[in-house]
Amino acid sequence: NRTNIVSLLQKAQLLYKNKDTLALYSVVYALCSEISNLKHRLYFPKDKRIQKAKEYIDSNFLNNNCISEAIKECNLTPRRFGELFRKNYNVTPHGYIVQLKIENAKKLGYLQIELYVSVKNERAISLYEKHGFKNYGTIPRELLLDSGEFTDGYFMVLMLD
Repeated sequence: NRTNIVSLLQKAQLLYKNKDTLALYSVVYALCSEISNLKHRLYFPKDKRIQKAKEYIDSNFLNNNCISEAIKECNLTPRRFGELFRKNYNVTPHGYIVQLKIENAKKLGYLQIELYVSVKNERAISLYEKHGFKNYGTIPRELLLDSGEFTDGYFMVLMLD
């Protein structure tokens, strides 16, 4: 956003005065990226299908099949849906739902969120860690997979207070 651009310009000015060339290059690169993102948001309107899907997700994020239903609403492949959603909102659909659930838990006054995730599900583990969840241990045979086999699960917690 625009405040990031102003902040980066101020950093660049300070680094230029201090003759810190390497750090200046890094800030200029970040500045170019921010300006490009701003230009994209201003001159390329959001895809109407993705806007409609986001509205659906906003009202149904507590449902487990929320993303698959939103994809059906858009008439897109799951992969294309994910690409367009990320391009329009700078977050993956799953990341957006995690954000919504965290905000909802805070509004309801919860002190923490607890969940179990398969130790084999590296993408989900990474997503939860990006949102601040911490792994508090492994529970053997915690989850039953669709294939009928058990898998160990991580017990992850996010403190909200």
